[in-house]
Amino acid sequence: MKNKFLSLETFIIAMLLAAFIPHMPRAYYTLLRLAITGYAVFRILRMLSAGKADRGWIIAFVVLGLIYNPIMVFGLKKSLWSIVNVATVGFLVYVLIGKKEGAKGA
Repeated sequence: MKNKFLSLETFIIAMLLAAFIPHMPRAYYTLLRLAITGYAVFRILRMLSAGKADRGWIIAFVVLGLIYNPIMVFGLKKSLWSIVNVATVGFLVYVLIGKKEGAKGA
């Protein structure tokens, strides 16, 4: 039986929570940015190809990808990034719950 809790969202949430560990190497944050941006692009392409392109979800994932993109990095303080990470965890939990309930865009 396939484990319902092992998903891309769960993996990203775990990475975001690990970012709260003090003194993580800079490469970890680069990997985190790549993972989240790749996830956002994957979700957008998946919604578009499945014909489930809800405008609100598309915008949400575009914003997520832009915030975490590794090319044009936002120079926020660690305390602000912590708030952004917590908000992202909340969003991904919402997406995860929506997927289980069969939401249209999620």
